[in-house]
Amino acid sequence: MIDINESIKKLNLLTRTENNLMANDVLKIKDLISKSEIDILKMNDMGRKSLKHIKECLEEHNLKLKTSYITKEVINYKNIYLRDWFAGLAMEGIIYEGVTPEQTAKAAYRMADAMMKARENKDE
Repeated sequence: MIDINESIKKLNLLTRTENNLMANDVLKIKDLISKSEIDILKMNDMGRKSLKHIKECLEEHNLKLKTSYITKEVINYKNIYLRDWFAGLAMEGIIYEGVTPEQTAKAAYRMADAMMKARENKDE
């Protein structure tokens, strides 16, 4: 069992991936597992291949990144519309038992539309 207080060097990541993580202040394994897929993809010079490699290295030690409920969207992070992104973020906070997926989606897009409107009016 690997100690999460150890350096990310213990994960035997590719040098480029390790260097990019360290440049983004991810120095220990606990720092890495506190990140979501989105967090990784937002880092400079980190893409889908790096993300996949990180996940594979973590799995070897029975570890994983922080759970994100929008992981399906994460893979296409740079190819989705801002409204869809906002809806995905909103959806994470409004998933309840007993509410249909359709109701959840409608509520998420109502929130996304409100966020888009707030962005348009931010200077008022």
